[in-house]
Amino acid sequence: MAAAAAPVGSGKASVAHTAVDETSVDGAFKRTDSAFRNFITEDGSSGFPAVAGRYHLYISLACPWASRCYAFLVLKGLEDVIGLSVVNPKWEKTREGESHLGWVFATSDNEEPGATVDHLYGVRTVRDLYDMADADYSLGKFSVPVLWDKERKTIVNNESSEIIHCSTTSSANYQPRMLTGTLCRLI
Repeated sequence: MAAAAAPVGSGKASVAHTAVDETSVDGAFKRTDSAFRNFITEDGSSGFPAVAGRYHLYISLACPWASRCYAFLVLKGLEDVIGLSVVNPKWEKTREGESHLGWVFATSDNEEPGATVDHLYGVRTVRDLYDMADADYSLGKFSVPVLWDKERKTIVNNESSEIIHCSTTSSANYQPRMLTGTLCRLI
């Protein structure tokens, strides 16, 4: 089940923002759509073939959406198939001279419990990954989870419900077919 790549980028983001910026005055979360919406497919027709060792998952243990992707990775026994890097559990400044706070990697694997360095490129922030994936990324939102393609050096998907779907379309399926429609509406 392949999805076309969503159009991203029409110039650098003028203002980086966070989930806090997507919360209304009455407390409702008005989440903008994720920008990278591709799928890993068995036949590779999506441009992202199911190949062991090709993909890397970036998460925060403080983010429930990213944590559910990690839970599926473990439940499906894919720890040796998909790499993993975990950001610090608290936001920090992502650029000198800017007020934006976002996900930052540990400087060593024992800085924060559970947090790691970026095992692929040694970048400092998740924002750096978005810049690497699309120099013209314009949404200004640098969220986790990020499913990364090491070969193409880009983000495959940054929508947790779709990342889980990528992992339920092959091998053991944790989503009963008769409930697929209902579950898709709920998540």
